[in-house]
Amino acid sequence: DGITYSQAGYYHHGTYPLPSGCDSVVTVHVDVLHHEPLVIHSDMSGDGICLGDTVVLTATPDTATVHWVATPPDPTLTGRDTCHRIDVSPLVTTTYSLQERPDTNITIQVFQQPVPCIEILQDYIDFDDPVLHLDDCSEHSTSSFWQLPDISFNGPNLWQRLSYRPEDSLRVTLVTCDHTCCADTSITLPIKHSSYWFPNIFTPGEETNRTFGIHSQRPFAEYELTIYNRLGLMVFHTTDPSEAWDGTHDGKPMPQGAYAYYYYIYTNDNGTIQKKGAGIVTLLR
Repeated sequence: DGITYSQAGYYHHGTYPLPSGCDSVVTVHVDVLHHEPLVIHSDMSGDGICLGDTVVLTATPDTATVHWVATPPDPTLTGRDTCHRIDVSPLVTTTYSLQERPDTNITIQVFQQPVPCIEILQDYIDFDDPVLHLDDCSEHSTSSFWQLPDISFNGPNLWQRLSYRPEDSLRVTLVTCDHTCCADTSITLPIKHSSYWFPNIFTPGEETNRTFGIHSQRPFAEYELTIYNRLGLMVFHTTDPSEAWDGTHDGKPMPQGAYAYYYYIYTNDNGTIQKKGAGIVTLLR
């Protein structure tokens, strides 16, 4: 009688009386035949997704009724498991299958995102000696990318002398990745004027700049300065910040050239400074 059935089931179509007095009862049984196998697709671009990301699952063809099953259970399926296209955000690696066809399934691997962490070895930047020393202490990290306002660096450790002097503060961003997943964090380091410095050239025998040592108006609770020549011989050592090198060793003048120095300072006044450093000084004669 022109009736269309859109769902599988048994339907009582009608009762038809006959002239003989008997009735004919017509019942229609509607079933769904799968002419194509059910297939599950995903919009994943790789082997898995990062924790917190969403992936779209699609069951084809869409001519059959489907019920999704997740192992282990996925709470994001609640109320939407009869759709042919669903969005899921599994918290762990999960296998999705169809109740009608348990052998049809797909596994979504979930990768843990790294927990970004910056280890600050010095919580400020010295205006007179702007050196950055930061480490990537993130869990699950396999690569690190540091971003400064004008430059960027790769590697788990950032130890860089800046070619410019920041004015008030410097913002540093770390992007840390674990194979597939990445996370980022940022810190802002203040700029401090420590008021100490070492010259890079000195000339023994002249009226000015004839010794090499630290220049500062601050008191030092601890101090150490060691100087080596190009052969690695220690030519000077002191723990007295008022004592400077006059360019001699064992009373003999050292030759003109470059010398490496290492220092350690610690101040316990307001704005405590504790720092180790190194540099090159040129002795001119």
